Amino acid sequence: YGMILIRGTQIIRQKPLGHVNAIFTTDNNAIRVPDSIKSIAIANQQHAFVSWNHPGENNGTWTDVQEKLFKQGQFQGIEVANHDTYFPEAQQWCTDKKLTMMGTSDVHNPITFDYDFAHGEHRTMTLVFASEKSSEAIRDALLNQRTAVYWKNVLIGKEEFLSAIYNQSVELPSVTMQFKKNERNKAFLFFKNNSDFPFELTLKNEAKELSIPNKIILKGNITAVAIEFNTSVSGEKTITIPFEVTNLLVQPNKGMHSEFNLKINVQ
Repeated sequence: YGMILIRGTQIIRQKPLGHVNAIFTTDNNAIRVPDSIKSIAIANQQHAFVSWNHPGENNGTWTDVQEKLFKQGQFQGIEVANHDTYFPEAQQWCTDKKLTMMGTSDVHNPITFDYDFAHGEHRTMTLVFASEKSSEAIRDALLNQRTAVYWKNVLIGKEEFLSAIYNQSVELPSVTMQFKKNERNKAFLFFKNNSDFPFELTLKNEAKELSIPNKIILKGNITAVAIEFNTSVSGEKTITIPFEVTNLLVQPNKGMHSEFNLKINVQ
């Protein structure tokens, strides 16, 4: 099936260390030692990619232990989403400390026990932006923070990656709308989404003469959005409509901001 299998292991400890994953290991048995710090050090000696799993109240937050390991370069990533839980503080830590954002399903049962694929659910996963299909390219992407997390109907990551996904997926209206002055003009705007990811937009329209929904979901293919326009002024006009893609989290609990221009000709 063209799969790439990467060796790895989990280092399970109590707080404040919590659970840690190590991948690209060469000898998992050597890592299995009682001393937690030594175990992580051995993983790093094997040039493993080490990530801290599901931080939070139950499994530990950022303490002196994490700070020491971070300063020593002993872990390179943090889970910002695990199964059905999102950790906004972990996203901020990754941003501030240039650590790699990770997302995992953490499934311990048959996958269909936890996710209803028939109704569009999917496991939480890490998207890795590798230069080619190889384990070395995956490793390079992980070490250089080229990832995004796909959690529920949300993408979490750096704006440079999420904006590229959005810009390559969505085609905004580019035609000039023809309206008549002093009339209640009705029309449709057509947005095209070339991906299967549903982008959720919250519009911030400040043009009083334009009526447009505040929230739009751009599902795959074409989305028609009904608008109304009424003005007593003729001529050409461009209305800039700022919006937030609320399910592209470029900051903790904050969506990506963008805008589109609506060209109008009133006669």
